[in-house]
Amino acid sequence: MTFDEHRYTVINLNSTGIFKHRDSIVELAAVHVDSKGQIGGIFSSLVRPVKVPLDQIFLSQSTGLCAAQLEHAPTFEQIAGDFLKFIKGTILADLVIPCLSYLPYVLSSSLILLDPRIAG
Repeated sequence: MTFDEHRYTVINLNSTGIFKHRDSIVELAAVHVDSKGQIGGIFSSLVRPVKVPLDQIFLSQSTGLCAAQLEHAPTFEQIAGDFLKFIKGTILADLVIPCLSYLPYVLSSSLILLDPRIAG
Protein backbone atom coordinates (compact mmCIF):
# COMPACT_ATOMS: atom_id res chain seq x y z
CA MET A 1 0.00 0.00 0.00
CA THR A 2 1.44 3.39 -0.95
CA PHE A 3 1.20 6.57 1.09
CA ASP A 4 -1.55 7.81 -1.22
CA GLU A 5 -3.72 4.78 -0.40
CA HIS A 6 -3.66 5.21 3.38
CA ARG A 7 -6.63 6.43 5.36
CA TYR A 8 -6.12 8.13 8.67
CA THR A 9 -8.44 8.72 11.60
CA VAL A 10 -7.76 11.88 13.57
CA ILE A 11 -9.15 11.54 17.08
CA ASN A 12 -9.97 14.06 19.78
CA LEU A 13 -11.63 13.55 23.13
CA ASN A 14 -12.55 15.37 26.30
CA SER A 15 -12.60 13.68 29.67
CA THR A 16 -13.08 14.42 33.34
CA GLY A 17 -9.35 13.69 33.86
CA ILE A 18 -6.68 11.07 33.17
CA PHE A 19 -7.13 8.60 36.02
CA LYS A 20 -8.70 5.40 34.68
CA HIS A 21 -10.39 4.36 37.92
CA ARG A 22 -11.92 7.77 38.62
CA ASP A 23 -12.31 9.68 35.34
CA SER A 24 -14.31 9.12 32.18
CA ILE A 25 -14.47 10.23 28.57
CA VAL A 26 -17.26 12.80 28.14
CA GLU A 27 -16.86 13.53 24.42
CA LEU A 28 -15.29 11.52 21.58
CA ALA A 29 -14.82 12.74 18.03
CA ALA A 30 -12.95 11.36 15.04
CA VAL A 31 -12.66 12.15 11.35
CA HIS A 32 -11.34 10.13 8.41
CA VAL A 33 -8.72 11.92 6.36
CA ASP A 34 -6.97 10.62 3.26
CA SER A 35 -3.34 11.31 2.35
CA LYS A 36 -4.41 14.38 0.36
CA GLY A 37 -6.16 15.90 3.37
CA GLN A 38 -9.68 15.21 2.15
CA ILE A 39 -12.15 14.60 4.95
CA GLY A 40 -14.27 11.47 4.76
CA GLY A 41 -16.49 10.15 7.51
CA ILE A 42 -17.09 11.81 10.87
CA PHE A 43 -17.77 10.20 14.24
CA SER A 44 -18.89 12.39 17.13
CA SER A 45 -20.63 11.65 20.40
CA LEU A 46 -21.08 13.04 23.85
CA VAL A 47 -20.50 10.32 26.45
CA ARG A 48 -22.28 9.99 29.77
CA PRO A 49 -19.79 9.08 32.49
CA VAL A 50 -20.73 6.12 34.68
CA LYS A 51 -17.92 6.08 37.26
CA VAL A 52 -19.09 9.23 39.01
CA PRO A 53 -22.62 10.67 39.28
CA LEU A 54 -23.19 13.62 36.96
CA ASP A 55 -23.74 16.01 39.85
CA GLN A 56 -20.27 15.15 41.19
CA ILE A 57 -18.16 15.45 38.05
CA PHE A 58 -15.93 18.38 37.29
CA LEU A 59 -15.94 19.63 33.71
CA SER A 60 -13.33 22.26 33.04
CA GLN A 61 -14.12 25.37 31.04
CA SER A 62 -11.96 23.97 28.23
CA THR A 63 -14.56 21.30 27.38
CA GLY A 64 -17.43 23.75 27.00
CA LEU A 65 -19.71 21.04 28.40
CA CYS A 66 -22.00 20.94 31.39
CA ALA A 67 -23.40 17.93 33.23
CA ALA A 68 -26.92 18.55 31.86
CA GLN A 69 -25.63 17.97 28.30
CA LEU A 70 -24.37 14.53 29.30
CA GLU A 71 -27.49 13.37 31.13
CA HIS A 72 -29.05 11.65 28.11
CA ALA A 73 -25.84 10.87 26.23
CA PRO A 74 -24.88 7.23 25.60
CA THR A 75 -22.25 5.59 27.80
CA PHE A 76 -18.82 4.72 26.43
CA GLU A 77 -19.84 1.07 26.44
CA GLN A 78 -22.80 1.92 24.18
CA ILE A 79 -20.67 3.76 21.57
CA ALA A 80 -17.45 1.72 21.72
CA GLY A 81 -18.52 -0.79 19.07
CA ASP A 82 -19.46 1.91 16.56
CA PHE A 83 -16.24 3.77 17.30
CA LEU A 84 -14.11 0.65 16.78
CA LYS A 85 -15.87 -0.02 13.45
CA PHE A 86 -15.21 3.61 12.45
CA ILE A 87 -11.45 3.42 13.09
CA LYS A 88 -10.94 -0.12 11.73
CA GLY A 89 -8.32 -0.31 8.99
CA THR A 90 -7.09 3.25 9.45
CA ILE A 91 -3.95 4.79 10.88
CA LEU A 92 -4.78 6.58 14.12
CA ALA A 93 -3.61 10.13 14.72
CA ASP A 94 -4.09 12.35 17.72
CA LEU A 95 -5.28 15.92 17.22
CA VAL A 96 -2.96 17.14 20.01
CA ILE A 97 0.85 17.24 19.97
CA PRO A 98 1.72 13.64 20.92
CA CYS A 99 4.07 14.47 23.80
CA LEU A 100 1.32 16.56 25.44
CA SER A 101 -1.55 14.21 24.78
CA TYR A 102 -3.29 11.96 27.24
CA LEU A 103 -5.59 10.58 24.51
CA PRO A 104 -3.85 7.21 23.99
CA TYR A 105 -3.88 6.51 27.73
CA VAL A 106 -7.49 7.55 28.34
CA LEU A 107 -8.90 5.83 25.24
CA SER A 108 -6.98 2.58 25.70
CA SER A 109 -7.86 2.48 29.42
CA SER A 110 -11.56 2.91 28.58
CA LEU A 111 -11.47 0.16 25.96
CA ILE A 112 -9.54 -2.23 28.23
CA LEU A 113 -12.12 -1.76 31.00
CA LEU A 114 -14.79 -2.94 28.54
CA ASP A 115 -12.76 -5.90 27.31
CA PRO A 116 -9.47 -6.86 29.01
CA ARG A 117 -8.50 -8.94 25.95
CA ILE A 118 -7.69 -5.66 24.16
CA ALA A 119 -4.63 -5.30 26.40
CA GLY A 120 -3.17 -8.25 24.59
